[in-house]
Amino acid sequence: LSGTNTDSVGRLLDFSVIKKTIGKWIDDNWDHGFIYSQDDDLSKQIFTELCPLLKHFMLPSGYKSTTEHLAKFLCFLVLDMVTTKPEFSNVANFKSIEVNFYESDGNYGSYCINLDSTTVKKTNKKIKKGNNLWMKIKNKLFWKNQEK
Repeated sequence: LSGTNTDSVGRLLDFSVIKKTIGKWIDDNWDHGFIYSQDDDLSKQIFTELCPLLKHFMLPSGYKSTTEHLAKFLCFLVLDMVTTKPEFSNVANFKSIEVNFYESDGNYGSYCINLDSTTVKKTNKKIKKGNNLWMKIKNKLFWKNQEK
């Protein structure tokens, strides 16, 4: 989350609020579970008919179980939470929400919603190890790999 108003300690939001809301949702729905798309008929059949007791989460149609799509899904989930949950009601003037979803060390999918304008901004960032260079490519959503 980025924004302009901070509390007396200089935080935009106490991390414990994120952990109790967003972290809990991830633990309850995704952690140690199987994530698949509603468009994946085989997985849908396996988890709804054959193994309904196994922990699973079905993404909406159009989403795939890639880091990029999981980051996008989670970014919109966070947007919904910060605008509807009372835990976030004391925080004003959010500027953006960005989710980096890591598949492995240095490899992640990223999605950002810019709240200044009502446009949705997709970003790709590549970190070069050993320096502070960040590459940002707007309007693209694709795989990122950390260079060594």
